[in-house]
Amino acid sequence: MSKLKLEEKEILEAFEAGRLKRVKNADKEIEEHRIVAEETFKKDARIIFGCRRRTSGRFRRGL
Repeated sequence: MSKLKLEEKEILEAFEAGRLKRVKNADKEIEEHRIVAEETFKKDARIIFGCRRRTSGRFRRGL
């Protein structure tokens, strides 16, 4: 854990000391963030794969 940044260390210390409070709708917040993260990954994957196909085609055609 020595590789934690200063902000991360402060958050960990606050958590361990019991100074952090759980939000009222934590489960809903977690689910929303999980969905956004999944959608972000899907979007990035489509863009990356699409670029690779187009780029490889140009090299094959000699463009």
